[in-house]
Amino acid sequence: MLEWKPGTLAGSKPLEQWRKVGRWPARYDRFWEELIHRHGKQGGTRQMIGLLQLGKVKGYERLQRAMESALASGCSDEAAVRYLLTAEGENRPPTEAMEVGWLGRYERPLPVMKEYLAEAAAREKQSHLDYLETLLAAELEERERNTVQRRLRDARLPRMKTLEEFDFSQSPKISATEIRQLAEGGYIERAEPILFIGDCGTQKTQLMTGLRKAACRQKRRVRFMTTAGRVNDLVEAKQ
Repeated sequence: MLEWKPGTLAGSKPLEQWRKVGRWPARYDRFWEELIHRHGKQGGTRQMIGLLQLGKVKGYERLQRAMESALASGCSDEAAVRYLLTAEGENRPPTEAMEVGWLGRYERPLPVMKEYLAEAAAREKQSHLDYLETLLAAELEERERNTVQRRLRDARLPRMKTLEEFDFSQSPKISATEIRQLAEGGYIERAEPILFIGDCGTQKTQLMTGLRKAACRQKRRVRFMTTAGRVNDLVEAKQ
């Protein structure tokens, strides 16, 4: 839901619960405010949601440290936090220092990140090759993220929860293990059809939508359509 309606984050129950139990530190709000200031309310909130999703994978403590470092460096941007999370823990041998001005000739991959990456490279005394490697890694990650966003947008999926948000305890007859195996996409490679059969209200559409979203994240092309919609398309084509 948050992927499609980022505006719902501010008043969401999960956010309220996180604040009550102390899982929403003040630096989250500070960084969120900076994102909104730079990218507008919707764009900034969408970036904040992306970072929270990244925190599930990288760890929320690491996410907090990366946000704090980005705020201190004056580069409050999703790409900056992603770079810091990727670079954290890397131990590089001392190399010849480089001048920031020399790095300015490289304008890709992210214009808003160029100065930040250049200053970070100079501060950490990276070599020219190390800096270029960082730029290429950042561009690759940005392209992959944009590809997934395009796949989700082109799929025309209904606004439903993801598989991670699906409460299997409310549907004991549905095998969580089997659904997660399907989400890996092996059935697509084998060209196997998947059919969900059940009464109304058994969350068939939600599960299928979750599998489609999982396929989009694997950069596969997906299209959502209903039987009625497909029949209408065929009727219009015939006319």
